[in-house]
Parts: sequence; C-alpha cells; structure tokens
Amino acid sequence: MQALESSGRTSQGAATLHDAHWTSNSGREVPYVVIGHGPTAVMIVAQQHGDEMETSDSAVNLVRTLTNNSMESRTIRAALKVIVVPRVNVDGFDGNKADGTPLTNATGTQIPPWRENWDPRFTVNPLPAFYARGRGYDINRYHAFRPECPLDNPNYPNITTVAGVSTCETADLDTKPGSTYDLRLGTPCRKPRTSGASTTSTSRSSCSTCTTRVRGSTTARW
Repeated sequence: MQALESSGRTSQGAATLHDAHWTSNSGREVPYVVIGHGPTAVMIVAQQHGDEMETSDSAVNLVRTLTNNSMESRTIRAALKVIVVPRVNVDGFDGNKADGTPLTNATGTQIPPWRENWDPRFTVNPLPAFYARGRGYDINRYHAFRPECPLDNPNYPNITTVAGVSTCETADLDTKPGSTYDLRLGTPCRKPRTSGASTTSTSRSSCSTCTTRVRGSTTARW
C-alpha cells in the first residue's frame, strides 16, 4: 500500500488510488490504481492466488513505471486508462480475523498464504466447484467473461454443495430463460459496507452496475 500511495503522490495527477466497491470476506479493502485518461481501458488483476505474491510485486512495479514522467509512459497514459489491482486476494495472502489473529482453515492447521480466498462455509465433502475444504474458493477459476458458467461463480444465488460439484468443464448446463440456471439472474453484488456496520455479512443484492470509491474522497486526485 505504501508503494501505491508513493506512486500516486509523485504522479502529478496521472494516477488515482481507489478502494473496490466490495470488501474481502474478512472485511478488508481491496485497493486498485487508475492510471491515464485514454479512450481505451485495460484492467490488470494480480495475485488471484494468495500464495503467488510475485505477481503483486510486478503489478506494483508496473504502476511505478506507468506513473513516471518518461515519454513512453506519457504516451501510454494518453492512449489508455490502465486499472491495476495489485492484490485482489488479500485474505488468501495474509488475512486476519477480527481479533487480529491469522485466518485458519476449518481445522486450525493452516494459515495464509494459500491459493484460495477465505470462505469457511464449506467444510465437508462434497464441495462446490473449485473450493478447498475449510479454506475458500479458487478465484482464478471464474471470471466475469464466462457468464455461461454460473455454477463456477461463487456468488451465484443458489450455489450449494450439490449444485456446485458440477462445473462447466464437466456439465452441459441449461441456462435458457426459465431454466434452473437462468442467466437473467445475473451475478449479484455484495452489498456495500456501511460505516460502523459488520463486514462479515453474506447478504447480497442483485444489481446491474456497481460503483467504486476514490480513496479518501469522491473527488480526490493525486
């Protein structure tokens, strides 16, 4: 975080630091940086696996490079709007419980860093697709560009240990209107946090668009 803040301060307005609309399952913010004002947007999401921190380091170095004053960086910023999420799996890297102690798996025998996020709902077999028992979901196994694979989406409204053991890799799912996996249900968004409220709620609401917040202010820019 210090590296991102430093890059922002020295970027002379070329970058803004934000917090994602959602928090992690343990209630932590997920920061990202927006660089440039070009007409084409590019998103780079790093460290989906919590135990692969090299990608996060590379993303931070990319932010440093794109916010410098070189001709090459200025050209890129004029052509592109680059959104960089250096560490999306914050819990899988070094997540803590509310009391400050490390997250653990269901048996208390493992602590991060680990591959998955932290979602301790499922502790016995059969597990939903791409879950590790008592740890969480492998978030690098579902992406928003695959809406035809609702069972691989951990936010899908009716995900269960029965439905989730089948994935798009092994099942030909009926996603037509009126079917069990009607894609019109969309991908629900986790409700945004409110000041002073618990961040561990699993309630969700359907939405078509989700907003983001600029860190510290709705208009702040470095």
